[in-house]
Amino acid sequence: LYAVSAAICFYPYDGLARTMYVAMPGYSGNVPPYTNWSDAATNVQLAVDLATNGDTIVVSNGTYYLTNEIRIIKTNLVICGKTGNPADVILDGHNYPGKPVTNRCVYVNGNVIIDGFSITNGRALGQTSTFNGYGGGIHLYDGISTVRNCIVAGNIAFSNEATQAGGGGIGISYGTNYIEQCDIHNNGVEGRGGGVIFYRYTESTMSRCTISNNWADTNNPYSSGGGVALTSANAIYSCIVSSNLALQGGGVFFDAGGYLRGCLLRDNYSYTRGGGASQWIMTMGAMENCTIVNNTCGGNGGGLFMRDGFCVNSIICSNSAVSGNDIYNYFAANTNRYWYCNVPATLPINQGNDVRDPLFTDWLAGDVTLRKGSPCINTATNLDWMPNVADLEGHRWLGWFSKQAERGVYVFIPEGALFSVR
Repeated sequence: LYAVSAAICFYPYDGLARTMYVAMPGYSGNVPPYTNWSDAATNVQLAVDLATNGDTIVVSNGTYYLTNEIRIIKTNLVICGKTGNPADVILDGHNYPGKPVTNRCVYVNGNVIIDGFSITNGRALGQTSTFNGYGGGIHLYDGISTVRNCIVAGNIAFSNEATQAGGGGIGISYGTNYIEQCDIHNNGVEGRGGGVIFYRYTESTMSRCTISNNWADTNNPYSSGGGVALTSANAIYSCIVSSNLALQGGGVFFDAGGYLRGCLLRDNYSYTRGGGASQWIMTMGAMENCTIVNNTCGGNGGGLFMRDGFCVNSIICSNSAVSGNDIYNYFAANTNRYWYCNVPATLPINQGNDVRDPLFTDWLAGDVTLRKGSPCINTATNLDWMPNVADLEGHRWLGWFSKQAERGVYVFIPEGALFSVR
């Protein structure tokens, strides 16, 4: 996860770019323009304010307690931790019970890369403006930005109006943004998206992230997407969504669209609809090559609650609910929305669906890779995104051993297969 270091953190810009430095107070001179460690700025905002197009800001180890959000309205700017290990460089919102003014950690409106930080203890409060309550940790308001190799944990988004809070960890409002190789855990929201929310006016992606132990306040009637609230043309690739909690859509809540591709949903809980995921009013979007296991719902659909949308190439089993342990279809005709899925339920066989045991390698130990003889091996339909995407173990969906994809979240690797890396 921590493969990217400050030494290779740069923005592809050909102008007269500078490298600027930030270090803890007492270890630097705080002398503008902060272009060496001796003169390093003592907080990130000082360097951001002075930065220009194409600059890189390198932040040294330590915990930086924030009195206000770091506000970044820049173009072609990189902000990265010195070592590449996000545990070394911590941006702490410094919120505590009774604090008169709360603040999120980071606000971005522009083209920015944020790489190699722990972002924690932020608070976003929504009042009259919808987006004030977005992103307790990070709010990507607009632009083309990337958050990668970060830990986003212990943040909260809340509002005095139930509909105006979203994304306890990360809130994305507009633009085209990328969340890559991040650990997003133990965040909370009063509305939608305990871990992350993608608003309907953005077209963004999240890949190779772990989203776990987040919550959406179950006393709020809008509580949905304990892990992720997903909309429109936004897409999630090769992520693990586990142990999240919400009123509906314990793991993922789809509203008016969204794509979930090659993701593992397990151990999530919802009180009413969709322990693993809830597909609500969908005008576009689908779940493709997902494995949905061991989720629980106190109402309908332990694995998946389906109102609209599609489910393709997926394995849904070993979930529990009051009604519909693995799937619950809001409309009877929704059975036609499943293609090439393995689900122990009555689905159209002529659409490639199968009720047989998927034969996981070691279900009791939590290993949901496929073992030899699984009916899910080479029996899926190939999809256009597969040649450019790897599964959770880094194996390409097409091209290693077969031109035909698997069902579920893992590519099958035959026993004794050898790899050569050059």
